[in-house]
Amino acid sequence: MIRYASESDIADVNRIMRLVSSEINDIDVYYADDLDFIKEHITSRGFTLVVIFDEKIVGFLIVRIPNDSEDNLGNDIDLDCSLSEIIHMESVAVLPEHRGHGLQKKLFTTAEITASVQKFRYAMATVSPINKVSLDNMLSLGYQVMTTKEKYGSIRHIVAKPIASCAPNELAPLH
Repeated sequence: MIRYASESDIADVNRIMRLVSSEINDIDVYYADDLDFIKEHITSRGFTLVVIFDEKIVGFLIVRIPNDSEDNLGNDIDLDCSLSEIIHMESVAVLPEHRGHGLQKKLFTTAEITASVQKFRYAMATVSPINKVSLDNMLSLGYQVMTTKEKYGSIRHIVAKPIASCAPNELAPLH
């Protein structure tokens, strides 16, 4: 089951993020955000989706609504929309024992549908060129590499996907 995260999920999202970060042990591939970042993206700066299995969180996707902020990825490429129509897929992680079941793709698809209903036109993200699994997942979902440049201290692909035509949302609207 996929649902919106609530404040009571902050510690679990943080735990999974830290575990995955320590497993990869390369901030050029996966960067662990701090607790404040996680909390903000559950409560006010976007939304976070969590995957529930056996009543436990086994994965998550943090989605940011950057609006006109300076670090909006739309500033890095030329899109036919305003910056307020872009949403960022910020951070995703799935516990090792639950990988291989398409959960990252399901999280992205659910977030895209939610964003589409809210009238966002593009989903964007950064991904390390050496993170083959995440890059392959994004490309298979229709994201395109728009440019490659230094972002957040390392080389990243900036990927984008039009989402205005996604299917109707099955989740509650964003607040």
